[in-house]
Amino acid sequence: MVKPCIIKNRQDFGQDFGQDFGQDFGMALSQYLTVCNVIVGCNQHRFPFAQIWRAMEERLDGQPVEFVIAGHERVARQFMVFQGGEIKQVQAMKNKNPGSWVRVKKVPLPYLRAVLEETPRYIANPALIDWDWVF
Repeated sequence: MVKPCIIKNRQDFGQDFGQDFGQDFGMALSQYLTVCNVIVGCNQHRFPFAQIWRAMEERLDGQPVEFVIAGHERVARQFMVFQGGEIKQVQAMKNKNPGSWVRVKKVPLPYLRAVLEETPRYIANPALIDWDWVF
């Protein structure tokens, strides 16, 4: 596990992090959520982000969010919940239909690539991350 706030380059996440993921969009979404989680951890006591994370947890109340990369031949999905001040990836619930998810966040591929290619920049400035799935 990466220690929050000491990310100097993408390789701090591991050898394969941020490398060209080709068609493995699921891996890319997983890495994106890792970046978001590090950002949350780095800023849990910093204004205004601490207040935003508390509001996020209250708003989502443990309900899953589906992240989707669409608009390409292959569609990738990752599911997460925000609980205990942490973004946790979860398996899709077989008994739930897609309409029952609290949020569906469509992640544009160019934005996803930018976050993974310039991870330290996004960690240093959390406002660059698209947090609209919270509200």
